Amino acid sequence: MAYDLIVIGGGPAGYVAAIRASQLGKKVACVEADRAGGTCLNWGCIPTKALLKNAEVYHLLTSKAAEFGLKFDNLSYDWSTVIGRSRKVSERLAGGIEFLFKKNKVDYVRGLGSVEGTGKVGVIATDGSRQLLEAKDILIATGCKSRGLPTLPFNGKSVIGSKEAMVLPQQPKEMLIIGAGAIGVEFAYIYNAFGTKVTLVEMAPRILPVEDDEVGDALEKSLIKQGIRCLTNTKITAMKDHGSHVELTVEGPKENGVLSAEVCIVAIGIQPNGEVEVAQGDVPAATDLAAGHRHRQVAVRRFVRPRRAGAQQHRQQHRQRQGQRQGPALPPPQPGRAGKPARGRTAWIRHGRALIWSASV
Repeated sequence: MAYDLIVIGGGPAGYVAAIRASQLGKKVACVEADRAGGTCLNWGCIPTKALLKNAEVYHLLTSKAAEFGLKFDNLSYDWSTVIGRSRKVSERLAGGIEFLFKKNKVDYVRGLGSVEGTGKVGVIATDGSRQLLEAKDILIATGCKSRGLPTLPFNGKSVIGSKEAMVLPQQPKEMLIIGAGAIGVEFAYIYNAFGTKVTLVEMAPRILPVEDDEVGDALEKSLIKQGIRCLTNTKITAMKDHGSHVELTVEGPKENGVLSAEVCIVAIGIQPNGEVEVAQGDVPAATDLAAGHRHRQVAVRRFVRPRRAGAQQHRQQHRQRQGQRQGPALPPPQPGRAGKPARGRTAWIRHGRALIWSASV
């Protein structure tokens, strides 16, 4: 089937582009291996906030119930229901995006997408059937995935990323988290609230290293008060996965030795769902552009502009054109006291690329 545009990836970038293109009169298809909504909706921002709410409620009832005049006996929780609630929230919102596809006449194609050639996208469905789609343009919006460690690869059990941490079938008694950024801190709070002994290991001087220092310091005090061990300014010198548990050898001002836990979450950040290699002739080629999408060696001039010898000259010409659009320099205003326009006079004041007409009366 021929389309004006095929979007590979149904995340926040892909589904918005597909819907907008359809609204502008294009015939559009969106290929997605998972549910619509991408990492954010299915395996990131949305489900973690649902888990955080569960953790907050349970923490409130176990530690501050008396402050609210609440009394109860034998408070407990069902771990599978806790996980199930977050999945229901994501599934409901993913269904909303799929409804928007239908409403805006975007063909929603579920399956593994691959660029088969110029203007051709192959799709392998979950049942193994194949189909070939054709389009004038292809938009690759395949999102991101958890960044792993080469010396401690993910195995889905003892060494996991954020996706697996959201659907663990059993709650571990002890947990190590490498990286105290937003992802690591969120899971530390969630699992600690339900009784898991959590240790955060961060190489930077404080948790949330990309946020303001005051924010990281205040949150670290709060987490420590709740029972979370925060090893900041700590370097990992060795790591070993034994299958049943993980061991980390650390060096730092707070701990020197070996840490052990059933599960280790690697939360050192994210990376693109794809790799770009340079083919012959300095033309980039797409290889494995998504974890959920396979791609053959196909030149992608349409998506990545290759470097060229005259790049510096091109930038200079671009700056010159920008200067021409700004127009000729205007004569300076007649200064009054302290360099301000004299009383009763008018003057142009340049603020960046904006020109402001100032009148002094």
